[in-house]
Amino acid sequence: MQVFSELNLSILITAYLAAASASLLGVLLVLRKLSLIGDAISHAILPGIVLAFLFSQSKNPQVMLIGAGTVGLITTLLIEWITKAKIAEDSSIGIVFTVLFAIGVVLISLFSRNIDLDAECVLFGELSLIPLQEDFPAGSGIPRSTFTLSIVYLFNILLIILFYKEWKISTFDSTLAATLGFSTNLFHYLLMSAVSLTTVAGFEATGAILIVSMFIGPALIALIAFHKLSHVFIASQIISLFIALFGYISAKLLDSSIAGAMTTITGLMFAGVIFLSPHSGLLIQWIEKRKLEKRIALEDLLGLMYRLEEKNASTYGLALNKKLIKRALSQKFITPSEYGYQLSKKGRQVAANVIRSHRLWESYLEQELQLPPDHTHQSADIVEHFLSPQERENLSNVLKDRNLDPQGKPIPKEASDLNG
Repeated sequence: MQVFSELNLSILITAYLAAASASLLGVLLVLRKLSLIGDAISHAILPGIVLAFLFSQSKNPQVMLIGAGTVGLITTLLIEWITKAKIAEDSSIGIVFTVLFAIGVVLISLFSRNIDLDAECVLFGELSLIPLQEDFPAGSGIPRSTFTLSIVYLFNILLIILFYKEWKISTFDSTLAATLGFSTNLFHYLLMSAVSLTTVAGFEATGAILIVSMFIGPALIALIAFHKLSHVFIASQIISLFIALFGYISAKLLDSSIAGAMTTITGLMFAGVIFLSPHSGLLIQWIEKRKLEKRIALEDLLGLMYRLEEKNASTYGLALNKKLIKRALSQKFITPSEYGYQLSKKGRQVAANVIRSHRLWESYLEQELQLPPDHTHQSADIVEHFLSPQERENLSNVLKDRNLDPQGKPIPKEASDLNG
């Protein structure tokens, strides 16, 4: 409880505004495969900040904002111009931001003896210093960075809400957008301008690392957890609040950088959703894969026993997997017999459908693709586990209710037609 009482509201609000402003645009950046554009702009604006200082001879934040914002927009135009010259977009981003960043570092090196400006104060913001900033407007009690980020946040919200349909269409189907009369270039540059503005606004308060991670992290987490675009935007804001709150608390407990703690929380949340997402998480994928492997193994066993019954043979003497036999017994697919094991009525129906799928597919490959019989078995071994009853019916119709497969073996009837 003591940690909560020590939290500074202006720091927490500023942290949330920075994260939420960036994550709103980040959803569109990630969907458009432009995730690193925020990183590029956050580094490329360095010469803009330095030049603004050199010309004004002051650290006036409005002057810095103009200088950084101008270079941020130039960065976007340069990336677009190089990309149009048939250079890959990731290569364009890489070359532009590294060159501009290097120019900024050189400028700082050249003039650092005569001016109170160094790479560290330019590149790394510090959220813990927010309460020490001057009020803006004067006497309002609102730190300058908090006020600036609140304006940017409102601007980004309006930008998404007012043009939601246009963003959605131009992001997922640029051809349709052009057909409907939307200027995809206009919305691209509008997005890039908003990214530049957000980057610059958050730069002084949070530094480059946090603002870049907020463009990508919350958006990725929301996109993995949700599929509907409106839900993704809303989720990104909730995730940003969680990151700001728990990042701040973690920083207080560990006596560390707030921006660093927030970025670490983002990474942990991303790792968690990657593993635990109910739609596509690695844990769910692993569980589904294991279930599929078990189903295929069980169907292979039942298929083998069906083929043995066709030959009036038994499982006696066969080295069958004990765990597989135990599972088949527990699910009542097989029953013990004096010659080993035999299919139950339930097991025979499942096996008949597997064999039917196999032999229908072999027959289809032979009849429609003119493949020789010895070239159809391997493919059918895979397909037999995935054909639905409707797909088997469709194949049967195409084959005109063919009764024998290419090897002359009978094609079983659908399980629902069997009497056991």
